[in-house]
Amino acid sequence: MDIVIELMGGLEPATSMIKAAMDRGKSLVTANKHALYEGQGDLESYGAKKKVGLSYEAAVAAGIPILDIVRNRLFFEEIEEITAILNGTTNYILSRMAQGMPFEQALEKAGDMGYLEADPSLDLEGYDSLHKIGILYNLAFGSYPTSIKREGIKRSTEIKTSNKLKLIARARPSGVSVALEEVDPGSPFYPIDDGMNAIKFKTKYTKELFFSGPGAGGEATALS
Repeated sequence: MDIVIELMGGLEPATSMIKAAMDRGKSLVTANKHALYEGQGDLESYGAKKKVGLSYEAAVAAGIPILDIVRNRLFFEEIEEITAILNGTTNYILSRMAQGMPFEQALEKAGDMGYLEADPSLDLEGYDSLHKIGILYNLAFGSYPTSIKREGIKRSTEIKTSNKLKLIARARPSGVSVALEEVDPGSPFYPIDDGMNAIKFKTKYTKELFFSGPGAGGEATALS
């Protein structure tokens, strides 16, 4: 066996098992955004040291091949800002709430769809989006952010608006954030509903690029 696929998630024992496999000369495939972000580049450097591959396309935005786009397609571009919906679970819940469904019912339906993390707080409190925007930041700007301003969707039950609420992740060289925001019909994020994800890049040369696609669920994630 030359390749190990890590499907456990979380920090431990996943991180130790990934390194143990690398010690045995095995390349790794993982969607473990938690371990990647918290490692702050440690897993990538450990794999390089052991001369094995580490592939993690599915760690961010599920079915959208966004890491390949940043790593290989935008290699000569200068990315100035990333704005994104990166958590399909909260996007699904907020979409259902916009249609009048109570929060608890929307949460239950998200679970029925297979969207929720084993620990739902990772989705609901913004940690999942934090991990993903941190990975994108590393690829776009060359290092992991050491701190990210974060909030989840708790306030959504208190906000009355004719616009839509979205959990938006933003990354600039000067800082990173995950926050609940209102988006109006003029925003490209307005029609991104249910389990969909979307990423917008502001760049020096192509000016603006926008990608969207399935961002939650086992099939979309497994495809990457």
